[in-house]
Amino acid sequence: MKTVFAVTACIATANALVTQNATCCFNMTVSGTSSGRLGQIDDGQTRLGNSTLASQFCIDSSGGITDAKHRGCFFTPPTSQLQCDEGAHPIPGFAIDSSGRLHHNTSTDFIACQSGQEDQLNIYTNPAPSDVSKCQNITLEANNCKSTGPSPNAPAAPGAPGITPATPGGPVAPGAPAPPSGPGYKFDHSTPGSFPPPPRPPGGQGPPPPIGPPSSPSGTGCPTNLTAGHYEFPHLIIPIDSSSPSSTPGTSFNGTVTSTISSIFNFDIPSELFGKQCSLVFLFPTQDKLETSSFSFSGNGAIDFAQLQSPASIQTSASNAPAVKTNYGITVVSPGHSYSITNFSCPGGQTIAFELKNAGSTNIDWFEDYNPSPIGLYITTC
Repeated sequence: MKTVFAVTACIATANALVTQNATCCFNMTVSGTSSGRLGQIDDGQTRLGNSTLASQFCIDSSGGITDAKHRGCFFTPPTSQLQCDEGAHPIPGFAIDSSGRLHHNTSTDFIACQSGQEDQLNIYTNPAPSDVSKCQNITLEANNCKSTGPSPNAPAAPGAPGITPATPGGPVAPGAPAPPSGPGYKFDHSTPGSFPPPPRPPGGQGPPPPIGPPSSPSGTGCPTNLTAGHYEFPHLIIPIDSSSPSSTPGTSFNGTVTSTISSIFNFDIPSELFGKQCSLVFLFPTQDKLETSSFSFSGNGAIDFAQLQSPASIQTSASNAPAVKTNYGITVVSPGHSYSITNFSCPGGQTIAFELKNAGSTNIDWFEDYNPSPIGLYITTC
């Protein structure tokens, strides 16, 4: 029983060695109980099935994989589903051996499980995340980017003989998507016409109260949803810990607020938004509305929102974090609501940063994700 994800190369040599200073592109097939080409649905989830979109991937020297839309690929917590999100920094550790098998952290074992669509299977790491009766063991095979050297009898670690990934920043084959660049949680802004919110009149500054469910616009400023309009993702998330003030935790996929941990979010505002209206919004749907994310939450939900004088970096710690520029006061959050924190004229071409800090007994941790339903801190524009 074989499921094979066939991988179509975007560079010419079918058995090319993935060497340093090169980024290699490919398409994939699957081996297991079911068989077929590895595809994706619109939101970037990798799936096996007749109705999925054709997919092309590229691998760099860290073993990070991006898809044809430049989206970084990773395993979503807590289910370990393989997905590619727009602008997300790809996780390292993938490699393709001389026989074309895809490895991740020395393992070639993956799992395909029934999705919500009857003819589609989601892809996970081992072990299976749910009912094993609806899952099957698979391996993934690439039609390109094979390393030279013998095919290992047992999975080899990335970088070991027989598995040679490429180096980030190297040349990309003509027509191939460029991988995300630079450190951090790299979320590109959405293109016009994708999730555009309806325009609304600008409003004043200050911390307003909860304004209903995430999809219901209310109040002033731009909408508190991502269903129609231009919006911005955080490009870097840094959790800093006052109990370890010199620690530099680096970038995170999660926003975290506890008694000692606050999170700084960087947003790169495109120059074309100069003069438009921006709204800082916090979206907090209930767990049953989330498809590829999750959160933990306890306490009174009081969070202090503030803009900082300068952006954070991967070297930012509690001891050297930028000072507060504007404090927007305390907003009490709870699942099932969205919140408009402040409205401002978009500073096109600039990077701005906001800090979320505990203002009571709040303990919250969420995986920042725009998939239904979006959760976390965003900037909407109108």
